[in-house]
Amino acid sequence: MRVLISLLLLGLSGGGAFCSDAPPTQQDKSAIEAAALDYMAGAHEGNVARIERSVHPELVKRSVMKLPQDGREVLRTAGFSRLAEMVRAKQLPPLEGEKDQVEFTLFAVRDGLASGRVVSPLFCDYCHFANMDGQWKLIQVLWHPNPAAASGAEPKPAFDPEREKKAIRQAALDYLEGYYSGDAERMARGVHPELCKMIPVTLPQTGRTMLNYSGSELLIEATRARTGLLDEDKRNIRLTIFDVQPNIALVEVLSTMFHDYLQLACLNGEWKIVNVLWKMNPEAPRPAR
Repeated sequence: MRVLISLLLLGLSGGGAFCSDAPPTQQDKSAIEAAALDYMAGAHEGNVARIERSVHPELVKRSVMKLPQDGREVLRTAGFSRLAEMVRAKQLPPLEGEKDQVEFTLFAVRDGLASGRVVSPLFCDYCHFANMDGQWKLIQVLWHPNPAAASGAEPKPAFDPEREKKAIRQAALDYLEGYYSGDAERMARGVHPELCKMIPVTLPQTGRTMLNYSGSELLIEATRARTGLLDEDKRNIRLTIFDVQPNIALVEVLSTMFHDYLQLACLNGEWKIVNVLWKMNPEAPRPAR
């Protein structure tokens, strides 16, 4: 907890700039793709060894579920043990033939974090990865059924991703600009109450990397306490919407202090950030000693 609070309470004075990241190596790209394919193809194969090789034990996997009783949408969360046992029980059909292929798209790799999308005939999953002690591991997933597999489902209104991007962008900016401006109401508007925000932290005593968690309450109260104040002209915010699917979206937000990968879900007509994987910007200004 002390490590997390220290990160939240870093002084945010000074302008800062985006780090000039070296492009990811082909080795990194290949390792990330291998982890994504182990996860999805391994699940269809019923191959638990592939899941154990690619997925972090503290995986947070989420989806939007509609309650049949009242039609309200809620966030459903699963972890590593549920995934592993479902795979062990061979709950998914095997992949067969050329049409049953798994496709992976890598959107970004930056400072030991990565964001991508993996699609099988049944599922479309947004994936966040982190390099944990030299191994790329799947950390967070937001998924929904592959629309191509929903041929027998009830018809739904036509989905227009461009129409949704304004609300997605606003939620992402409420999260980051809310923090920088000390506006707790904006922060609360942008994040889901069950937000899972994770950062890999390497312990100096052991040199090993662990995951630190924070949730919406800590984030909102840290914002209310004005721990992150930074003048608007010093924030250097750059937002990229990687992909939008019905009910889910994948976004990157870079700024003076932080690199954030966001997974957003649309629940009951409102876009909310549900998962964040982040690190400090390596060129972020440090407080004077």
